[in-house]
Amino acid sequence: MDMDIDDIVRQLNIIAEDEKEQRLWERWIPYQSQMAYDEFKMHVTSPTAKRDERSVEEILSHVQKLMDKYRG
Repeated sequence: MDMDIDDIVRQLNIIAEDEKEQRLWERWIPYQSQMAYDEFKMHVTSPTAKRDERSVEEILSHVQKLMDKYRG
């Protein structure tokens, strides 16, 4: 099977896009009762979607505070 570099890159892009779609689908599953997949995909992949710039430690600290608040 002789493939030139352009064909290889095209195939890799297809594989990467398929994997991205699969991960997105798996992320949608918990929300499927709240919104359709296409709506979720549009929301998540929107160029205006805000990326959380906090560190892992900051996020975990925030989650811990929320859990403490609701446990009483």
